[in-house]
Order: sequence, then C-alpha cells, then structure tokens
Amino acid sequence: MSTTSVLGRTGLAALIATAVLSAPILGAAPPAAAQTLGILPPQAPPGNCAPSDANKPGVNDNPGVFIDYCRAIEGVGPLTLPSNWSSLSVEEQMLVVFNLERVNRGEDPIVGLSASLDANAQQAADDDVDPTAGAGIWEGGDANTLWADNSWMYQDGYGSGNEACTTPGEWGCWGHRDNILLDTPGYTITGGGGFQTGLKYNTSFAFVFVPRYSGTDLVFTWAQELPYFSAPPTEKPLLPATVTNLSPASGSTGGGTTVIITGSDLSSTSTVEFGTMPGANIVCTSDTTCTVVAPMGATGAVPVTATNATGTPSTASSATEFTYVARKLSVTPPEADLGVSLWTWVATVEPGTTFRVEVQASNRGPAPAGPSLLTVEVSSGVVVVTTDQASQEGRLLRWAVPKLRVGGSAPRAFTVRVRPLTAHQERVGGTELTFVAKVSSVTKDPDRANNSWALRVRVG
Repeated sequence: MSTTSVLGRTGLAALIATAVLSAPILGAAPPAAAQTLGILPPQAPPGNCAPSDANKPGVNDNPGVFIDYCRAIEGVGPLTLPSNWSSLSVEEQMLVVFNLERVNRGEDPIVGLSASLDANAQQAADDDVDPTAGAGIWEGGDANTLWADNSWMYQDGYGSGNEACTTPGEWGCWGHRDNILLDTPGYTITGGGGFQTGLKYNTSFAFVFVPRYSGTDLVFTWAQELPYFSAPPTEKPLLPATVTNLSPASGSTGGGTTVIITGSDLSSTSTVEFGTMPGANIVCTSDTTCTVVAPMGATGAVPVTATNATGTPSTASSATEFTYVARKLSVTPPEADLGVSLWTWVATVEPGTTFRVEVQASNRGPAPAGPSLLTVEVSSGVVVVTTDQASQEGRLLRWAVPKLRVGGSAPRAFTVRVRPLTAHQERVGGTELTFVAKVSSVTKDPDRANNSWALRVRVG
C-alpha cells in the first residue's frame, strides 16, 4: 500500500522551480547528469514489473532478484550494495538505494539526510501519510527497504498498491518513481527519511526529496558512505551475461540433469542453451546464480551459454562446457530391501537396452512367513518380457509368494526391453523408467517385519 504526494507527475517541475526551501544551494551547482540509461521521467515503464519466475523458491523471498530483473529490463545493471548495508538504519538505507537507482542511471545523487527533513518524514511514517516538506512518498507493509524500493520503483503503475493510481494513466501512477528519480539540473537534492513499525500496515516507510535545500543540519551524507563500496557507484549499463562455472559439468545423454550456473548479470536470463538445445526450468536466485535442467544431447561436450535482457548470449568457452555421457544403465538404488509396502525404483537407460530384474522374497525368521503378493508396475515406454511364473496384465506384474519357512526364499525375475520412443531419443539415447513395487499380505502374518524383498538389476 503506497501513496505519493499530491504534486503528482505534473507538479514536479513546479516543485523544482519554487522549492519548499528556496534559498541558494550549498556550494557550487553540479553539472547536469548524463541521463542515458533506463526509463527516466517523464517517461514511465509500460507496466508493473515482475520476474517470469517470481513465484519460484529462492526468488519470491528475495527482493534483490526482483530489483535486478526489473533494472535489467530497462538496460540498467544489477544493484550493488555497500559492505555496511546491514548496519545502516532504514532511513540511511533508503538514501543509499535511491542514490543507486539515480547514479546507475546517470543522475546526480541526493546529497544526504537532514535532521529537519528526517523529522518531517518520521512524522509522516508515524501517521501513515506522505511527508509535506517536499516531494514525498510513503509505503506501508513491505518487509524491508529493498521491498519498499521495489514497490516504489517497479510496482507503481495501475494494478499495484499505489493508492493514487486506481485507473490507467491517473496522475499518481508512477509518482513514487518520479520523485525518486527527480532530476534538478544545476541544483542538489537533500532528503529526509522516516520509518515506523507496529502501525496499521505493520511497517511504514516515508521519504521526502527537497531541491535547493539551504539547511546545514545534515546528519548522514552520500560522501561518507562511498568508502563502503568496492568501486565508486556510477552509470551501470546492463552487460551480457557471463557464465564462469557449471555444477555438475556432465550428465546423461537422456537430459534431466539440474545444473547450477555461476556467473554475472544473470538475473534477467531468459535462455540457457546447451550447444543449440535450450535448457528448461530456468530459475535465477541472484544476479550470479541460476539453475537449469539440461536437455537431451549427443555424447560429448557442448558449450553452455546464457542470454539475459541484452539479447546477447554469453561468450562460450571450454571452461563452461557440459559433457554428455551415454549411460547404458543407471539404477537408483541398484539393490535394496523392501521393508515398507511401497517402494519406487528408477532406471535410466538407452533405447534398445535389455536388462533383467531379479526379485527375491526371504524370511529371516523366527516364525514362518504367511503368503504374500508382490506387484511391480513398470512405466510406459518399455516392452516387458516376464519369466519365472510371473503373471502380467499390461505393465503390471504379479507374483504370488507362498508361505515361507524360516530361512526360505522365493526368487522371481523378469526381463525389460526399452521401446524406442521418438527419433531424437533413439538417436541420442536416454530415457528414465520408473518401477513401483508393492507388497501385500494375503493372510495375516505376525512375523512380517522379519521378511525382506530384494531387487537386483543385471544388464543382459
């Protein structure tokens, strides 16, 4: 929930001209900013911004991912916070993040926070209203400063929580963003921040922007914060993504391997290609990390490239190749005891592979085991050839296990042949099969805990 001052978008020019405190500026006027990046007032974004994977784990709880994605859509690089970010007050954090939004777009920074403007903004935060000392903004309900910045800068149009934007094109639409990016060529801007908790919306953020401020009561300045950046903040155009590491760097020709990609400028990544084949389920949890599911591929190494909002793929290199490995048979687990009534067994094989599954029921005592029924259901895409007294109905195989004496066992076996699927799968190989085994007692068995079921797999 947010509001913007009644100035709206059309009132900013008047504010710059008259200014609430319209005495001469402190010091010499800075040169006009370059203003070459992003969407700047009076232009507004075409709509509220949200990552395409916004509801996925690792994204929905990370405001930095949202902000970096939305900045990238405008052609602005990722947000780089100072090393002392967590020790700053909320008011100081607001000044810092607003200045990064400004400076990274080529605008001049806000000089600092004034004690008197802080007091004005704090009163507004206490009252859940806009500050009155200048171009004011207020936001209620966001969990932290970055989420508030996201609301003000990137979710401020029609359909957002902006109370002054209830119809498309209304005067207050994108008004918060306009105030944050307020440009005053030849004049500095001073700010004031306020924050409160436990009120109607749980959190209350307020900030006021005043051009040509004449006071001398600065309590926090942008200049004193600069040493906490690894490099001085400046214009920051979005660069093509880079990929520096893959984990794992190899996987089955059948595809399906989840790969963690490490690099930079990844937050707006929309395409990851393994050679010429696109990966699936891309989720970027930061500007430096994404996950992607590898497609099927032919045996050998292929370059992996990522493409972000610039539209330019990352540079391919031998250091970021993914190696496809042909696997005749991969079973998880290769052998196991069925101590529970339902068990799933997975094998990854190439089309045309034939393998034999051996099943054995055993009674470890001390009492005889009652008769049981073992069923194994095989996933589609295979031809099943049964042996050793197994009955078959479609993909369902059944064995009636007789009463077993102590130490007795009942072995069974069946052969599975993989049916060729699509022409591509036949060429590159690899498909995942699932077997679900279920055990049920025909009669009550007081000693069932001592029984076991083992599955073994042999290629044949």
